[in-house]
Amino acid sequence: IIISITTTITITTIITRISITAMITTIIILIIISFVVIVVSALVGLVFAVIVPAGGEQALTLYYPTDHRGWLTLERLRVETRFPLGWFQAWSLVDLDWQVLVYPRPVSRPLPRGSAPEGAEHDQDQALVEGVDDFQGLRAYQPGDSRRRLDWRAWSRGQGLHSKIFAEPQQQSLWLDLTSAVGRDLEERLGVMTGWVLALENARRAYGLRLPGQRIEPALGPAHREQCLRALALYGLEPQR
Repeated sequence: IIISITTTITITTIITRISITAMITTIIILIIISFVVIVVSALVGLVFAVIVPAGGEQALTLYYPTDHRGWLTLERLRVETRFPLGWFQAWSLVDLDWQVLVYPRPVSRPLPRGSAPEGAEHDQDQALVEGVDDFQGLRAYQPGDSRRRLDWRAWSRGQGLHSKIFAEPQQQSLWLDLTSAVGRDLEERLGVMTGWVLALENARRAYGLRLPGQRIEPALGPAHREQCLRALALYGLEPQR
């Protein structure tokens, strides 16, 4: 009887250990499978996965493919979580009521030949702006001047602190006109103009935009770039209600 009881207890213990080990192994396998599914789905663009710490916030950039320019209204987003083990899923549909402006797809083409602003004389001397080419003289030091341009010799002679001035020819503003953009259809021509806007911004060269019924004076900078891209994105489309 003693041997039988001991054997029964031993077998029960072994079975219990095996059951616990199998359960732990199953849990680990399920966690790994859930993690792999989330990662693979994120890589192929089916879902966007992000880890949010408890009580924290996390910014997420969403990519929404589209073939049309102009205003794009986003559809409902499904937000879900599989925390903590990945077995169960809690989800909710979020209606953000957002609209984003889609610019024309940029098309790389050579820049159009420059044209002088209306009323300008072609035979005038080209203006100079501060640059790095030709030495033009000295001026009194101003806060923010580069130390490399300071005239230390004049300062050592007791003539005060001065900065060296260099100049370079000012580039003429370039007008971007829809009639100058060559393309198979209107969308490609607008894409060519979009490429010109981005190229001139990178080159730090002022430009203006002319569309039928719309004219944007030459300028440079992020605000001017956005104004031009907005005009190109909405050209020929009905106003958003």
